[in-house]
Amino acid sequence: MDHDTLLPGSRADAVSPGILQAVLDALQYQIAVLSPAGDVVLVNEAWRRSAAAERCCGPRGAVGSNYAESFECGSLQESFARRATEGIRAVLTRETDEFSIDYACDDSDQPQSWFLMTVTQCAISGALHAVIAHEAIASRSVVEEKMRQRTTELMDQIERHERTETELRRLVERKDHFFMTLLHELRNPLAPIANAIQLLAARPDDRVTVNSARGIIQRQLRSLTRLVDDLLDVSRIGRGSVDLQRRTVDLTEVVATAVETARPLIELRRHQVSMAAQARLFVEGDAVRLGQVLTNLLINAAKYTEPGGFISIITERIANEAVVRVRDNGIGIAPELLPQIFDLFAQGAPRSEAARGGLGVGLAVARQLVELHGGSLTVQSEGPGRGSEFAIRLPAPLAKTTDSGFPGMRSSQL
Repeated sequence: MDHDTLLPGSRADAVSPGILQAVLDALQYQIAVLSPAGDVVLVNEAWRRSAAAERCCGPRGAVGSNYAESFECGSLQESFARRATEGIRAVLTRETDEFSIDYACDDSDQPQSWFLMTVTQCAISGALHAVIAHEAIASRSVVEEKMRQRTTELMDQIERHERTETELRRLVERKDHFFMTLLHELRNPLAPIANAIQLLAARPDDRVTVNSARGIIQRQLRSLTRLVDDLLDVSRIGRGSVDLQRRTVDLTEVVATAVETARPLIELRRHQVSMAAQARLFVEGDAVRLGQVLTNLLINAAKYTEPGGFISIITERIANEAVVRVRDNGIGIAPELLPQIFDLFAQGAPRSEAARGGLGVGLAVARQLVELHGGSLTVQSEGPGRGSEFAIRLPAPLAKTTDSGFPGMRSSQL
């Protein structure tokens, strides 16, 4: 058979025999072309070298020999020969376009090595031929180990993607809930304000009505202002643009100011509040921002404590830290929700009253503001119905403490 007929899909005189042979010889794979009867009609240099070595497996047979008849040796080789012969026949009879099989070569004087044999179709001069390629591959154990490693890596990637997808889905759900709550919280003050305006229009000369309406409007405006301030703080903290006005701050005064700010809601829900201080504690910080943190904690306690509840604020020193604890006997927090309580948009759990609402940003803002002061904000709760305790810890040099003038804890009641 002429070499110029061996290039599939081309004219017989398109490539000279010398060029075709040179191309095949340049390949590292061991290549042979079989006639429709299974005879070897062309091999490359790599095939000839392997066949000359007379190993009991791998490429065998010179040009003119029948490839299937060249198989010999032990049981593994017999198994390979049977499968290889069936695969070649399937390709030559058009039962399949391609066939491949990997096999071990166990010569007594050579370490075990693995080969991959691939058989593909090739039309030559109108007749279907088969092109056989043998490729040396790594040992089976190495291949299997790499496959296991790759499988493990893929499984890890899938798991990470699933976790990321779950977290993104949870975040989207929380943000959707946040925006729904935001609309609700923005709308809530409008009805009382509208009612108060109607009262003022109906009874402009009634001093009691005017004072009541003015009080309603002031309370609702404070609520709206606090809502907008929290939203602005979320944005500022996210951009890192919060500018703390640091100075020496008396924490007992900050606590007193925060209680006064939260007083309307505390009185509305008929809570009792106690304040206790072991000593006057001073920290370096922004009095307004620290007051905002404590106000958020007090409002949170007032909201999630049933009417007529009890809230306590304890200020004390522990080592080189000033600690302010806000305790309540409210509805508490489920253990599985404690790690999420400071997450942005988190509201902890469905509350017993929808009116308690809240955007779920107050605690997130509070923690971030405390951390900007170099401190920490933590929470403890024994579970639903068992109340909760939020603890602010701030750096407090020993020199910044003065005796309150009272033995033990100094207490006051609201």
